[in-house]
Amino acid sequence: MTYTEQIIQKMIDGGYPEEKVGRISIKPHNTEDKVIAEVMSRIANKEITYPKIFLDPEAWRALGKAMGFKYEVEWMLHRLVDHLFAGGTIESYCKELIENN
Repeated sequence: MTYTEQIIQKMIDGGYPEEKVGRISIKPHNTEDKVIAEVMSRIANKEITYPKIFLDPEAWRALGKAMGFKYEVEWMLHRLVDHLFAGGTIESYCKELIENN
């Protein structure tokens, strides 16, 4: 199981509905995607596919519950974005979360 799969499983264990787990392709098709794509375009000049769950604050709350984090949801999301801007990946961020908890 990858670190990303482990984190997603912990989000589900923390109460995130399993049926909401899916994937999203970041393309500027609507207003919400335009905002996300604008941020992500700084990371890569191609379509980026991420687990949709990583864009949902409720998933981060569930992860915090499952892993006993005392961090605010916004803090975890900002760390993820900073990690991606620095050239990291979702997998390396998940690895960091697992190994540092």
